[in-house]
Amino acid sequence: MGSNISIFKPGDLCMIGAYLPHYYRNEEKYYAKDDSLRARSMVIHFLEDFMGSKFFGTA
Repeated sequence: MGSNISIFKPGDLCMIGAYLPHYYRNEEKYYAKDDSLRARSMVIHFLEDFMGSKFFGTA
């Protein structure tokens, strides 16, 4: 993330903090008009206090 550019593959997990700009780009073959390739991803949004309001204050 940030200024990092790297290759991602099936099964990779990326956890992105709030308000961090990001962009995923597939290989060129995924953008061909008559291609049957499809990219798939799953997005899960967490509430800020999903682990309890005191979680980030523990040492």
